[in-house]
Amino acid sequence: MGQLPILTLVGASFERYKFETYPMTAKFGPVAAVYAITLRYEKEPGKISQRIIYIGETNDMSRHLDTHPRRDCIFTHKANAISLHLDNDSTSRRKKVKDLVDKYMPKCNEL
Repeated sequence: MGQLPILTLVGASFERYKFETYPMTAKFGPVAAVYAITLRYEKEPGKISQRIIYIGETNDMSRHLDTHPRRDCIFTHKANAISLHLDNDSTSRRKKVKDLVDKYMPKCNEL
């Protein structure tokens, strides 16, 4: 799986989280993670930017995207990358997701 550059996201709490970024076509093992689904694009020649479309968490990345409840929204917004922040603790993952969603307000996290 071809890893792209590291993505650092800063939550509403100012906590910094490092994410490893992969193409949306990447396949993962059964790892627990907070994840950010993004649209990577060239902002200007040689400068890549990412628009955050969805932030979530799971205890098993190997199956999660196949049955994702916001799948239609994610692909409507042309998602092409997924970034993982590994974390085995479900309470910690939920707290990080809230911190990041509060800051970035991704379109597909809206109800």
